[in-house]
Amino acid sequence: MVRIYDRASTANSFLQDGGSGYKTGREGNRFFVSNPTVTTGETAQTTFVDTTPYLLFDTDTSTRIIPFGLILAQAGTVAGGVITIVLAIDSINRYVSSGTELTPKNTNMALSVTTGVTAYVNPTASVASANVRYFSPLTWEASVGLSSSLEFEDEYMAGASSSFLIYIFAASTAPTLHFTQSWVEELV
Repeated sequence: MVRIYDRASTANSFLQDGGSGYKTGREGNRFFVSNPTVTTGETAQTTFVDTTPYLLFDTDTSTRIIPFGLILAQAGTVAGGVITIVLAIDSINRYVSSGTELTPKNTNMALSVTTGVTAYVNPTASVASANVRYFSPLTWEASVGLSSSLEFEDEYMAGASSSFLIYIFAASTAPTLHFTQSWVEELV
């Protein structure tokens, strides 16, 4: 189950997590990426196209990832309608070219644990494998300044040499977004 929380809500368990989030952060297994330029949003798409995800995460041969949460905020161009978010995992590395490579950061500043993930915003991806799994689309109302958290509740897992993809699109006008995506890594 994916839960969507309005960031103004006090019932945001993403921020209240004191269990696995604390443990994985303390051990240095939790990472995140956010906009390459803090004050500049990244533009999403106007339709779903399998080869143009908004965010793409490829794992190396010894790492699996468990996506934890996604925080989104609209900035700049407002979507031309309801925003749709589709999550996918695939059994192959999907990055082909372009986009902006993101630098994953460990959430524990005291440790120098490195990541086994390469992340991109707005890349070109290869066509999905026969093993791709798409998860039910989520919808989000378009509004400047609107911010939401998606909590994945540890239910998606991308294995070694595979991909986790996030597609974000809105009809007619693509939204410009600020994002922070976090995940937990495990060695396999």
